Amino acid sequence: MSRNMLYIIILCLGFASFSTAQGTLEMSLEDCIKYGLENNKNIKIAAEKVTAGKLKREEVNSSGLPSLSLQAGYTHLSPVDPFEISIPMGGTMQKFTVSPSVLDNYSAKLTLTQPLFTGFKIDLNKELTDQSISAGMFDLEAEKTKLRYNISNAFWTLYKVTEGKKIIEEYIKNIEIHLADLNNFYKQGLVTKNEILKLEVQLSSTKVQLLETENNIQLAKLNLLNTLDLPYQTDITIKPVLSETVPDTLLSLQELNEHAINTRPELRAMAIRIDSRKTAVELTKSAWYPEVFLVGNYNFARPNMRIVPTKDEFKGTWDISLSLSYNLWNWNATSYRTQQAESELSQTNYQYQMMKDGILIEVKQAYLNYSACATRIGLAEHTVQQADENYRVSYNLFQQGLIRNSDLIDAEVAQFEAKIKLVTAFSDLKNAEALLNKAIGN
Repeated sequence: MSRNMLYIIILCLGFASFSTAQGTLEMSLEDCIKYGLENNKNIKIAAEKVTAGKLKREEVNSSGLPSLSLQAGYTHLSPVDPFEISIPMGGTMQKFTVSPSVLDNYSAKLTLTQPLFTGFKIDLNKELTDQSISAGMFDLEAEKTKLRYNISNAFWTLYKVTEGKKIIEEYIKNIEIHLADLNNFYKQGLVTKNEILKLEVQLSSTKVQLLETENNIQLAKLNLLNTLDLPYQTDITIKPVLSETVPDTLLSLQELNEHAINTRPELRAMAIRIDSRKTAVELTKSAWYPEVFLVGNYNFARPNMRIVPTKDEFKGTWDISLSLSYNLWNWNATSYRTQQAESELSQTNYQYQMMKDGILIEVKQAYLNYSACATRIGLAEHTVQQADENYRVSYNLFQQGLIRNSDLIDAEVAQFEAKIKLVTAFSDLKNAEALLNKAIGN
């Protein structure tokens, strides 16, 4: 393939990607949650922490295995006289060199170390890393739960203002129809100019409200894009949402509390950290025990000091030893470290109780909020039905000249407000449901 053709293909792919990025992105709540869980940076950070914990576990595992190290060196010595002895032979003194002076020294040492007993430090460190991994996984679940709620909240906020815009636009059309009828009545001398002006003021006020709602839609979109970690230039819309019926039954507050205590990932992570603190206490106590190592060395040197007499040549020797180290006195530092670990354990226990109490309060608040929203949406639906019927009757009576213009305006306003309240109630209910799920750890 020629270089020019390759450039053309790359350019086309770039334009295709740009067009996709600039197009409208339509997403359902499930789409948003799925995308957020796959791309959110906090989720990725929490996942990387779990990965780091697993790698730490492998590192700790290796500390109980034999280690092999190599040390090598070269030394040039200053000149000294060789070690010589004189022996009388044949009436004369004959000199014999016992140990020559070797000025260039080469050495290589291979050491194998195997820990035999470390005061249970290795096993306790393994337990600590396992607990850290488990706590990190629950932290990851907590981040996912928090993100699900944040996405749901942003989604339903956008839904509320988007549906509100539709209702306002419908209301504006009703006012315009009403205004056209009113102008016809004015030409016939049936209404005054003042009544037309009142309705025009109402229309202008509603158009201002529409502009404010359109701005709120852009802000809600920006909030959703930020929550999803999408570029802020993305034009996002939500898929149509079908109204759902309110569940007839809801778990009791006691059942919700029990579910939250058993399920909330933050609380489960904190419970594991209590166990970690207990393990840390035992780890500090391990300093009271001696440490035993098996050490083997292989020396390859020129000259090798173990070879007598000294020869300027490479020779290999080995040795094996059993070493024991024990700290007899460190001014009670080990005891102080143990007391510090016990204090941190107490702090973690208090934090667990505080978190548990906070979760129970959170569950009750979410439960009361959801119950109120569920009741309110039923009333809002009934109010819309009444307002629709009231508007239908009022409009027919107005066409027949049986009611005043102000009565029809009141019916239009009542219908408009009822529909807005229904959309708000539905959005609040879905937000309350998401908050309740977050509170109980679903």
